[in-house]
Amino acid sequence: TRLQGDWSSDVCSSDLSDKAKVKNSKVVAAGSVKVEATGKPNVSTLAIGVAISAAKGGTGAAVSLAGVGSAAVNVLDNSVEASVVDEGASHYSSRFVMAGNGVTVKATNASTTSAIAGGLALSFADSSSSAAGAGSVGIAIALNEIGKKGTATRSTDYTRAAIDAAKVAATGGSVVVDSTSTATIKALALAEIGRAHV
Repeated sequence: TRLQGDWSSDVCSSDLSDKAKVKNSKVVAAGSVKVEATGKPNVSTLAIGVAISAAKGGTGAAVSLAGVGSAAVNVLDNSVEASVVDEGASHYSSRFVMAGNGVTVKATNASTTSAIAGGLALSFADSSSSAAGAGSVGIAIALNEIGKKGTATRSTDYTRAAIDAAKVAATGGSVVVDSTSTATIKALALAEIGRAHV
């Protein structure tokens, strides 16, 4: 009787932050004013497990068992924020953002998260004069957890653009506040088993 097992795991935890902010400030520009934050993290995990078992019996039974498991896990908290903020009292009239050719406040999230898990289990049994048995078990898990550290009222994975209690104006062009997320999440799990008895 022969028993062979293998377990492989890869866990990646990432806490990322990309922020662009104008806070409690006076900004005057003849041209354009751009407050932009871009996050492009590429987080990947790969886990592969292989188990091979072989048993040979001369006059007795031959039993071979192989088991394999693998897990690839990504835990990602990615915050991207662009903002113009004024936390002072209303009498701070000297604090403002003024542009001659438009104001842009833009946040972009272009993250890529990939989890790949694979398992291969092979068993062989050979008995020339008695019973022979072979068995294989394979398990593969691919998991992406986004914003796990957040709460019901506060997310830790977000893309945000904002003008918060601040004076912003443009004598020409437009005031644009834009938030875009093109995040890509991929998960692949494969488990293969093979067995043979003679």
